[in-house]
Amino acid sequence: MTVEAYQSLYESSIAYGMRKALLAEQRRNDLETEMQDLENECSELQQSVSGLEGSIVDIEKEFAETKENLAHKHEEIVKEGKLRNKALKEELERLLSAVPPKDPDKKKK
Repeated sequence: MTVEAYQSLYESSIAYGMRKALLAEQRRNDLETEMQDLENECSELQQSVSGLEGSIVDIEKEFAETKENLAHKHEEIVKEGKLRNKALKEELERLLSAVPPKDPDKKKK
């Protein structure tokens, strides 16, 4: 090979190396940008998770309070029902004891 051929080969390889170096640097910059974007997204999602966990705690607390209130109301209703049932039972017994027993034989005669 002649010196000119070597010179051309050298320049071509230098240009190739420069292109590859520029592409590598561009790819590195793109990856760094993507990494930063993903870190920001991860941070935002962590904040969202924290907020949602707080909401879950609030909802569970509210649910427990509502459940407790409903249980208390149910107990009151059952208690009132039992008292009413007892009063009606006593009234029925009083009414039944006041009526003289009917003689079934009198109807047949």
